[in-house]
Amino acid sequence: MGGRFNSFGVFKDGIYTPHPLPDSLKGSAIFSIYQDAEGAIWMGASGNGILRIKQGNISLVSPRNGLFDFNAYCLLEDEYGNIWTDCNKGIYRVSLKDLNDFCDGKIPSVTCVAYGTADGMKNVECNGGTSPNAWKMHDGRLAFSTVRGVATIYPADIKLNMVPPSIVIEQLIVEQNHFNPGVYNSFPPGTQKFEFSFAGISFLGGDKVKYKYKLEPFEKDWVDAGSRRQAFYTHIPPGEYSFKVIAANSDGIWNEIGASTSFTLKPFFYESPWFIGMCIFGIVELVRGFISCACDS
Repeated sequence: MGGRFNSFGVFKDGIYTPHPLPDSLKGSAIFSIYQDAEGAIWMGASGNGILRIKQGNISLVSPRNGLFDFNAYCLLEDEYGNIWTDCNKGIYRVSLKDLNDFCDGKIPSVTCVAYGTADGMKNVECNGGTSPNAWKMHDGRLAFSTVRGVATIYPADIKLNMVPPSIVIEQLIVEQNHFNPGVYNSFPPGTQKFEFSFAGISFLGGDKVKYKYKLEPFEKDWVDAGSRRQAFYTHIPPGEYSFKVIAANSDGIWNEIGASTSFTLKPFFYESPWFIGMCIFGIVELVRGFISCACDS
């Protein structure tokens, strides 16, 4: 395959209805197409990720939303509700339910499980640009072409690791000084640079642990850090904060409790509520006095 995708439409009851395509997706090379049991059309778009067309609406899932790679050379569904695909960094799978829930706005990101040389592949570079470059066999095995032959996976043999990783916040570095993240810290006005280091411990696939974090109330949504184990903040406003981090093992099982540390960033006197309140009170009294003088005159 590999044709360019510039527009799409729906043909129903003898009527063709065209639908606009976002400019960012025009010209994408389509390497794979799959229709699921619900009738949704899935496409692997080179350099963009995975597209879903459902009821005339188009949605995009990319690494910005948790997808493993911007390429999806094939789309195969196994017997357990997972979509398998490949790219030049290996083979990866993602739950079809996760994909649909993301496209429907129910979840902020998807969770992928990737396979590479550590899992037995002789080479992670899979061949794209031709169709099919992967195949589902009658017994459920999946075969993927690579630059060093065919890699096969039997989803039925994959045992999920249901134990979420334990997680710890290792370091809190503020203005190049180290602080104990296990206690409540308080920092003086003007403090600008905060760095948090954390680690998840998983005895199976420890190098594939994924992280999400957020600084409350500064951030409302989780930041998807992937495998990165640091978080950086600069120029946050004064206030009371709680930094939280959660982690998932290689099979996408999350430790939802995670780890956290709290701290206070003190304000300058002119940023404090009492000073702002005094200023407001002074302005109100000044305006009241000016009005009173105007009325007397």
